[in-house]
Amino acid sequence: MHLNLNFKDFFNTAEKIITGSAGRRPKGYYKELINYLEKVAVCLLPGLIGRYFFLFEPKPHLFFALELKNPKDYALICEKIRRVKRPAFLKALSFNLDSGDEANGSPAIDFFFAGTKFAFYRASSKFKPGYFHNDETKLVHCFSNQILVSHAHEIAFYKKCLRLKGLEVKITRKR
Repeated sequence: MHLNLNFKDFFNTAEKIITGSAGRRPKGYYKELINYLEKVAVCLLPGLIGRYFFLFEPKPHLFFALELKNPKDYALICEKIRRVKRPAFLKALSFNLDSGDEANGSPAIDFFFAGTKFAFYRASSKFKPGYFHNDETKLVHCFSNQILVSHAHEIAFYKKCLRLKGLEVKITRKR
């Protein structure tokens, strides 16, 4: 199922979420959003849901996918979610039982689930930023290693990410 979320004052809110996600530690709207999603997951664990993940999208602005253990619990799950205090920058919630997420395949859902768990961890007080503490840069590097992406391809991946974000970076080798 999907918990669909739209932001009030989309452009202003989206900018604040992006700003809060940058830097060494999450803060502001981003941290508030991540903490809200974690509270939703916790209130449904362990009995009502299995894996879960969220993705930012154009419409809804974010969906939180929840793997129901039993579809008969849909109404109960919706009620429990409604009881979780949500950030003021979120509009009313909506729910979609038929998400189609299973078409992504179980390995992709596992990956999205791991990414969401990392986002929750990154917003916690336990997170220590830095490459040797397994920050997101090291995680992407290790993922690339597992699928045998060369260092040159990994650098190209990072450059492409920056280019898609509207930034150009020239990388030069030290001699």
